[in-house]
Amino acid sequence: MCAVTYQYCTLRNILPDCARNANPLLKKKGIEIGNFRFTNGFLNQGDLNGNHFEIVIRNLKRVRLRPTWINDDASMGTQESFVPCSSNHIEAMIERVKKGGFVNYFGEQRVGTAGKEEHVGVRSIDIGRAMLKEDFPLAIRSLMRGRSKSASGAYVEGEKLRNAREVFFDTDEDPDATLA
Repeated sequence: MCAVTYQYCTLRNILPDCARNANPLLKKKGIEIGNFRFTNGFLNQGDLNGNHFEIVIRNLKRVRLRPTWINDDASMGTQESFVPCSSNHIEAMIERVKKGGFVNYFGEQRVGTAGKEEHVGVRSIDIGRAMLKEDFPLAIRSLMRGRSKSASGAYVEGEKLRNAREVFFDTDEDPDATLA
């Protein structure tokens, strides 16, 4: 899967050469940064006039899980493979999103609230970092830890989501129990 996007951002306390020097590592992940210039201000939440997207999906695949036997000890494992998506599968997933919604990976305008995790909870940037490192179990656990309260102590997530998070951890991260 691949997407080409252009984003404006401001970097604080980072010289352009330092940011540019990150490109060799970022390019391995399909990311490139450039077109640097100095500015007197910073972009903050609410500064942009909105987002506009045109999404084209090609060669869509899904993960197929197959139970497998591990060695001769009669224990089960799982083999994952990518297979083409049928139109029936796509329609079923669209219905699932219509009925249950989807996870907003871009809460708090993509990076989350500033501060230490013990004060603000898991930030989207931390989930994204785990994904870039291809540590998907950590990304899922971080996502499921979430941010149940704001700094003032008020809940920022609905009761249904808080309950799902609790079930996830109480059942050793069982996705079926969590989604039930």
